[in-house]
Amino acid sequence: MKLLHIIFLASTLLIASCAPEELTVEVFADDIEAARSGQPILVPATLVFSLLGDDQEGHLAKTSDIVKQFISPDSKVTMASETLGKKLTITTFIPLGKRDKVMALPEFQSVPLFLELVDQDPTFGSHPLVVRLAKNEGKLKEINEALKGVSFLLSFEPTPKSTTLNLTGSRSEAEVLVVSAFVNGEAVLKREEHLKPRQRLSLSFGAGDLSKRSIWDHIAPQFFMK
Repeated sequence: MKLLHIIFLASTLLIASCAPEELTVEVFADDIEAARSGQPILVPATLVFSLLGDDQEGHLAKTSDIVKQFISPDSKVTMASETLGKKLTITTFIPLGKRDKVMALPEFQSVPLFLELVDQDPTFGSHPLVVRLAKNEGKLKEINEALKGVSFLLSFEPTPKSTTLNLTGSRSEAEVLVVSAFVNGEAVLKREEHLKPRQRLSLSFGAGDLSKRSIWDHIAPQFFMK
């Protein structure tokens, strides 16, 4: 009986505190330019969670219902069974824009994750615009307070283990600087890309695990533009 209790508790913990395995965001260069000078816009994003355990208490469904309150109403949530658990996929939209403008719009204030534009950043003078993944910490706190009403073990952490930012060129060429990432599957330390119209760059950033740490454990996935 004690062994069964330990197994159940372990599987509950694996379900209770989860971060996405993958986050994929699709963005066009024109979207960035438009949001840089104007109002924030929504861009498509997909989060994939791999959850171990049986979830006999139905925590996963309850968690999904709570998280839906904080994401775009056009979002889709699907769940599929796997060998050792379940796979939860959230297809949604996240804001792209400067933080003050994103936070000023009521329809975006409840979103826990967005793509932030930071202009005139001094890190790389030749590419002063930073496009980076950002959190709405206040809203994350609200989500986790709501989850505690279901179970004190439940929590939501949106930082993914792997982030892919798919950037597609638009009407004119764009200058992109990538640091410590995979570009179309190739590992690069620092590279400047000339993004042509309709060209697609897949920028991947991987967090570390218990045995191997990563720079993306400490800073947000990001790239730089002129």
